[in-house]
Amino acid sequence: MKIQFKADPMYVIELMLRMYAERFIQGNPDSTDADIWAAYEYIDQLNDDKIYGIADKYSEIKGTKEINITATDEQKKEFFEIVYEDPIYKAILFKQQRAGNAGLGVADLKAGKFYRCRSLGEHWGKLWEVLREEYDEEIQQDKEMVEKFIMSNFEFVGESKALGDYMGEDLYWRWRPRGC
Repeated sequence: MKIQFKADPMYVIELMLRMYAERFIQGNPDSTDADIWAAYEYIDQLNDDKIYGIADKYSEIKGTKEINITATDEQKKEFFEIVYEDPIYKAILFKQQRAGNAGLGVADLKAGKFYRCRSLGEHWGKLWEVLREEYDEEIQQDKEMVEKFIMSNFEFVGESKALGDYMGEDLYWRWRPRGC
């Protein structure tokens, strides 16, 4: 039998996540629209099982079943850190990032990760950094397949006009790796 929480976790957690999305994400200079939209899309998908799962994880960490609306900023952050590890949330966030809601970046489609860039020229450096750190062995095994590997596993993401101007019309030529 589940121990009852002092307040309804469905209401409290949804409220906490909304408050976190509004206050903390918007106030964080490293966060983007993707973070906010992903938080709201995730909230829309919450059901009782998911809510109680989050509440149970939180209570394990805190050692208490007390959850209330007047939670501190730190408690709200702790709730969101639990959510951030949820594969469903990660998938939603990655989808939002690929849609360009995170600004400029490189999307690693194979790993489902997004790497932000501060400027358009930074895409290439970030791409090669990810290739070296995450895929060096795979690429070294078949150098002739590097171009195909990059084309099928990575995307440059950004504002479409700026990215289009930067990459030009001949996308295939722009993606061609050099020195491999």
